[in-house]
Formats: sequence, structure tokens, C-alpha cells
Amino acid sequence: MSDCTGTFYDGEGALAHPAVLQWSDENSDVCVVLEDLNEERRYAQEDVHVDAPLGADSPRTVVFKDGARFYTESGAQLDGLVPRGAGKWKNPHQWASRLERHKHAIVLSIVMLLAFLFVSYRYGIPAVADSLAYKLPHSTLEAMSENTTDVLDKYFGFKPTELAEDVQDRLQVRFDELVEELGSPGYRYALEFRNFGVNAFALPSGTIIVGDQLVDAMPDDEAIIAVMVHEIAHVEKRHGTRQVLREAGVAFLIGVALGDMGTSAGILTALPQVMLSSGYSRGFETEADLFAADYLIDTCGHSEPMAAALEALGEAIKDMEIDSLGWVSSHPLTDDRIRKVRSHGAP
Repeated sequence: MSDCTGTFYDGEGALAHPAVLQWSDENSDVCVVLEDLNEERRYAQEDVHVDAPLGADSPRTVVFKDGARFYTESGAQLDGLVPRGAGKWKNPHQWASRLERHKHAIVLSIVMLLAFLFVSYRYGIPAVADSLAYKLPHSTLEAMSENTTDVLDKYFGFKPTELAEDVQDRLQVRFDELVEELGSPGYRYALEFRNFGVNAFALPSGTIIVGDQLVDAMPDDEAIIAVMVHEIAHVEKRHGTRQVLREAGVAFLIGVALGDMGTSAGILTALPQVMLSSGYSRGFETEADLFAADYLIDTCGHSEPMAAALEALGEAIKDMEIDSLGWVSSHPLTDDRIRKVRSHGAP
């Protein structure tokens, strides 16, 4: 006969009764002796559920079919209370209890968790994020981008453009031609100029924002066209949306690991800020560079305008504090990007 002392609640009120829980491997019944009432209650073992232990001897609760509960501070004493006919290795509670006390099992669990997190981060999250990004309707992309320009003006200090109107008009005409050639239906392409630095970036909806200083830094209109094609590639390949979803996925994974989902929730409620502050991955930048290079090779026979744009960018920001937006975020990779663009266009 095995027993365990604790407190019994009948499920009908809040009154607690000092009690002793008794059971035997030879007897299918579980008996609860209520010491203050001098009475017993009997339950078949199949009507008894013992919750899983959270530690070597943590408090545990036994739940009965009629809603009654037995609570004990000495949870280890309940390890022997298993369904009739079930061996000690068939009870998952027994497994959990033993694993919690086994140092090698703990180390193995940590290693497996780290491996899972790495594989999820490296392969799982990008695959899921990219698949989901391409399934989002254009209305969602527009909602993601809706308040971004207001955020830029208010929190990032963007100012109205100071470019001459004839320059804006000339570039607008070329941009419209690019959209006609390269744009997919559903996107609301628009070109906007802002006075904010040597930068350009695209919103998921199709709005492309170009900085005055970027226009001034480019050697000619063809280099500016290359930049525009590069940004159109970000829209068409949904790089911004994919980047945001990947960021949210990483935050979600960290939340799962730490038991705190607040981080991922914050990411999802601040999508414009994430898009603007995180920049694109190296792979996304390379894909957009080569997209522009392919277009230039098809239209003018070489990719030099894209390479010239990258060289001008590198020169313009040599003495500047590195910003985190768009093109500037990848400045350390500028030489490598130029090499790839030129080799891509080589015979």
C-alpha cells in the first residue's frame, strides 16, 4: 500500500479537507481518506489523472472524474500512481520525471533545442516567410505601406524635395516607362522624392522613394535609371515583405524559446519601422542588382550604369556616418556588388 498526504477539494465548494491518498498495485481502486470528516472516497484508477511533475519533488495535483482534486506538496510520492497494467516506462509522467533528473538528458535536450533553433532560423523561417509573402494580396501590401511616408517625415526627419521640377519631371517620365516595361499588375507604382540623404528604397505597395542627394551623386540619368530598376526589383520580388516576415519569424522564434511573445507582437504592430530600419539581406540586394543588370544588358548591351551607380554611391558615403536604410546599409559590400554586376554582364 502506498500513500500520500495532502489536501482534498470536493469540486463543489472551496472548503479544503486534510486527506491521505492511498493506492495499491494489486487493487484498482484509489482511496481518499478525509481525516476531518472521518470518511473515505474511492475511485477507479481509470478515473484518476495525475498531472505531470515540473521538478524532482514539485507540488502536484490529482484530478478525479467527478471534478474533485487532491493537492500535495510532495509530488514525488505520486510517481507510483500509474494506471493499472501500465509499466513504469509506459507512463509519460514517469518518463518526464526521470528525464528531469538525468544530466545527460538535460544536456541532450539543450543541444537539440539549439539545433532546432538554428535550423529554423537558417532554413525554416526564410522558407515560410517567402512562401507567405508571395501569397499576400496587394491590398495587404498597400496596408503595410499606408502610413510609412508619414512615419518617415515624422520620425526619420525626411523633408520635402529640393530637386528642380524639370529634373523631377524628366525622371518621372523615365520611371513611368520602366513601370510599363517591368511592373506587374496590381502594384500601385509611384515615384516620390525626399530630401533625406544618399538613399533610395521601395515600399511593398510599389512606392519608390529617392533621396535628393542620391540623384545629385549619380554621374548621369542612366545610373539613376539603374537605381530605379533596382528598387522595382525589390517590389517585384517582394523583398520588403519577405524581410519583414523573416524579422517577425525570428522574433516569434525567440519568443517561443524564452516564453515571451511580446517581442514578435511588437514587430507585427510596427511593420513600417522594421522595413526601414533593418535594410535588406545581402541575398536580396544581390538579386536586385542582377535584375537591374539584366535589364540594362537587354536594353543597352551592358551593365555598366548599375556598376557606375554603385561606385558613385560608395564615393558619396565614404565620409558619411553609415545609415541603416536601403542602399547605405550594404555599403561595406559595395565593391563585391560592383564586381558581381560587371562579371554578370561579361561574355
